[in-house]
Amino acid sequence: MVETTPPEPQSTNGASASTMREEEVTACSFDNWYAKFKDISLRSSIIPLSEDFVKFLLTDGISMPGSVGFNAAGDDANDDNDSEWGDGGSDSEDGNDSRQESTQVANFPELQLQVEEAIAHLGGSVLPKLNWSAPKDARWILGSLKCDTALEVFTLLKASDFVAHDLCHSFDHCEESRRRPEEFVLVLRRWYDLNEAGEFRCFVHSGRLVAVSQRVTSAHFPHLSEAAFMDDVVAQVSASFEAHIQNVFPLERYVFDVFVGKPPRKKVSLIDFSPWGATTDPLLFEWEELHAIATSEAAQPPVVRTVKNEAEVRSKIENYHQLPMEIAQLGGYSNQEVEELCGRAQAGISAQQS
Repeated sequence: MVETTPPEPQSTNGASASTMREEEVTACSFDNWYAKFKDISLRSSIIPLSEDFVKFLLTDGISMPGSVGFNAAGDDANDDNDSEWGDGGSDSEDGNDSRQESTQVANFPELQLQVEEAIAHLGGSVLPKLNWSAPKDARWILGSLKCDTALEVFTLLKASDFVAHDLCHSFDHCEESRRRPEEFVLVLRRWYDLNEAGEFRCFVHSGRLVAVSQRVTSAHFPHLSEAAFMDDVVAQVSASFEAHIQNVFPLERYVFDVFVGKPPRKKVSLIDFSPWGATTDPLLFEWEELHAIATSEAAQPPVVRTVKNEAEVRSKIENYHQLPMEIAQLGGYSNQEVEELCGRAQAGISAQQS
């Protein structure tokens, strides 16, 4: 059952297949579903964010709040400090001045304390995210999404285009909707070294599980091509879906991610919910194809896709976002200049951590 042949796509277009509604996006915000599903999900803490901190995240640069020892880029270190997840710049005429000022005076000691306490409560290491997105594109800064301090959490959030999308473009693909939510939250998830081969994305339409895709498409895991193994995985996922999610999550169409543990138990843990539509990566499917599968009159088991060989391996989407513009535009820099730029960035982070 590694690959089930889907029906021929029916006449449809990208808009009808993947256009989202605001209530669907809102329902998938972490703070709106975690309480109901915490028993089957990973331990997490939710911290409301002030509008001042949201504005701080949208200022240019990756300087950190004064409370964690960062100053505006280019400023001399403050003697009182022990200096260490796109768009978002101001559109005002004095944007540069306001951005610099907000970066210099930004100070969030209460939030820093909340983050540090949550990290300790969750075992000492966390993965940060906002309502929907983790700062996967900023992974290059620390080499991982694993954060042990508030300093590291703020660094990833400040550097991430994925986070900026949550802040400014959450409802862009919804019909007749507001531009952004009124409130945002910081989610800290206990860090687990999950085996990527155990991650799967599941697609639900009309309350029915219609498709399952290997979650990490940038790698080939040979055992996922074994029909018997995947039959067992899908059976476990389907049973968990029917027992805990199907009649509890409020939407008729949505996407959820799970982690399936090692045999023999193969425990299924809920990772996240995402809206059915354009802002969610359909991975080994296309949205038009998923729409055709979901609306087919013929009853069928979930269509299952895995990466069957090295030739089918895909690049990670965050690879297209993670490098700073200065590094991405390599044509304008010599090798020495690129090395100096990377060296300065790493030295700055190392100095703040010492």
